[in-house]
Amino acid sequence: RPDLQVLVISRRDAEACRAKATALGLTYPIVVQKQWEVSLKYGMFATPIGYLIDEQGILLSDVAVGVESILALAGEPSPIELDALPTGKEPIWLK
Repeated sequence: RPDLQVLVISRRDAEACRAKATALGLTYPIVVQKQWEVSLKYGMFATPIGYLIDEQGILLSDVAVGVESILALAGEPSPIELDALPTGKEPIWLK
């Protein structure tokens, strides 16, 4: 969906995240939390999870837990196979 922006939040170290994202061809921003800062703010420690959040940071949905729920939240009709993701694209990194 062109109107949807994805932001990934991880707890791995930056190099592990970069390697995984590159291997999967992910191109959206990835934030690495050092001490569970984001997880603590939203009170959720499971993975994968997703929320709809507006431009002001206000939650627009309940938490979606698991791939199927996240894709439904994003309006995707069916699961994405990771093997079908584009490769060779460098992800965007937030500092």
